[in-house]
Amino acid sequence: MAPAPLVRKQRGRPRSVDAHFRIIHSTLANCARDGFADLTIEAIARDASVGKSTIYRHWRNKKDLVAEAINSQIAILHLDAISGDLEKDVRQLVYNFAEFFSGTGGKTFARIVGESQGDPALAEMILTLWVGQRHGPIVEILETYRERGQTRAGVDPERVSELVLGRILLQLLVLRREFDDHTVDELADLIINGISPKGRLAGR
Repeated sequence: MAPAPLVRKQRGRPRSVDAHFRIIHSTLANCARDGFADLTIEAIARDASVGKSTIYRHWRNKKDLVAEAINSQIAILHLDAISGDLEKDVRQLVYNFAEFFSGTGGKTFARIVGESQGDPALAEMILTLWVGQRHGPIVEILETYRERGQTRAGVDPERVSELVLGRILLQLLVLRREFDDHTVDELADLIINGISPKGRLAGR
C-alpha cells in the first residue's frame, strides 16, 4: 500500500479542480526549466491563467507549492500490487523510478537536489520528500520479499533504495543523460543480482 500523502490544513476557499491542476502543472514545468531560485509565483500564475491571489490563498509560499507539486506525482512510483515474482516487481519499480525522473516531477526534484547543496531549507524539503515519501516503494516491496525469505540474507531495503536514487541522480545531474531502456535494464539487473538468493552476489 502506498504511503499516505502529506496532509496539511487547507487554506482559503475550496480550489477549482481545473485551476489546481493548472497550477501544479505550471509549477513543475517552470521549476524544472528555471530551477527553484528563479521560480516566481508571478510566472506560475501567468502560465496557469490564475491570479497570484488564488495561489496565495492556498499555499503560503513557493516552497510549499513546489513540495505539493512534486508530492502529487508520487503515484507513478508504486506498484499496483505485489506479484510474488521478485525479479518482475523490482524491474517494474526501477522502470517506475526512471519514468518519474524522466518527467517534470522528477526533473523538478533533481533540479532542486542540485540547488539544495547551498540552501539548508531546500535540503530539508528534499529530505522530507524523499524519506517521507519516495523511499516507500522500494523499501516496502523488499521488506515484503525479505519476510517471505525470497531475498538473500543481509539485504537492507533502505540501502537498496538509496542506491537506486543515487544511480538515477548521477545519470541526470552528473552525466546529464536521459534514461533509455538499456540503462534501466542494466540498473534493474544489478539490483536483482544483488538481492536475489540466486544472484551472482548470493552467499557473499
